[in-house]
Amino acid sequence: MLTNSKRKNIAFLGAGSIANKIAPMLKQAGFHPYAVGSLSRAKDFALTHGFEKFYTDYEGLLKDQNIDLVYINTPHSLHYDHIKLCLENHKNVLCEKSFTLNFKQAKEVVELARAKNVLLAEGIWTRYMPYIDIIKDLLALA
Repeated sequence: MLTNSKRKNIAFLGAGSIANKIAPMLKQAGFHPYAVGSLSRAKDFALTHGFEKFYTDYEGLLKDQNIDLVYINTPHSLHYDHIKLCLENHKNVLCEKSFTLNFKQAKEVVELARAKNVLLAEGIWTRYMPYIDIIKDLLALA
């Protein structure tokens, strides 16, 4: 579970385009940009967004005991494997949508998170869902 320390260290598993948008928001939400793991962009991403550490492999990142939460933003087809990797390393997880490819995978990782007693959540940013524009239009008319 998340520690009770003041600072909450977040790690990014993946450093794609969505990560570039999310990094400043999580920092603003009070998370400390601690580490990023990416097979090709780790160093540049860490320097750009003020992360303390970077890893060029996911296993190395997940062995770091100072991480409170891992934000997964790799391609959707890899989410299931990456969620499992994080949970097996006792890491709390916030996974970019789509969470998994199907119900069977989702059920399995939810059960694993419960067994490991760690957080598993899907990151959905409602601001960009189509119905938000409809709501904004209705509010503008009011």
